[in-house]
Amino acid sequence: MTYENIHSYTNKKADIFTYEKPALLVVDMQKDFVDGALGTAEAQAIVGNVMDKILNFDGQIFATLDTHTENYLQSAEGKKLPVAHCIKGTAGWMLDDGVAACLEQKGYTPVEKVTFGSVLLPRLLYQAAAGEPFTAELVGLCTDICVISNANGPPFPRPSARWPEPWESPARRQ
Repeated sequence: MTYENIHSYTNKKADIFTYEKPALLVVDMQKDFVDGALGTAEAQAIVGNVMDKILNFDGQIFATLDTHTENYLQSAEGKKLPVAHCIKGTAGWMLDDGVAACLEQKGYTPVEKVTFGSVLLPRLLYQAAAGEPFTAELVGLCTDICVISNANGPPFPRPSARWPEPWESPARRQ
């Protein structure tokens, strides 16, 4: 198994890498990222598409929740991004209402994470796949930080996988 066929992105359709165990990772579709403390018009604009993706997805769904405590502003991240957000138990920590309704309808596994990329998510995905190859599609917010942190990794460890060294580009591995 190579790096390329472990990673699948929604903007790349490669039928040869479609396995029987698809997973959808809904990343940080929380109120604070949609229309709250760090919300944007662009984030609000994708909510409908994320809802459609969830409702039309045939496979296991995981949803990450950026999770901070009341002392967020004193944390290393809080010192670099001094905007309190996704404080556990607050309205901003909750999933967007429409996204939450779709997830509840389809069934999903919530995954709280305290940093950009989830440490627990790879283990949950691997367990859900029962050791079989699988695809993972990612949707969500914030694309340049949290989504990419959950896509890069290696987030999907497999004993037979050969992970590229940081200096290797996909072109060099051919």
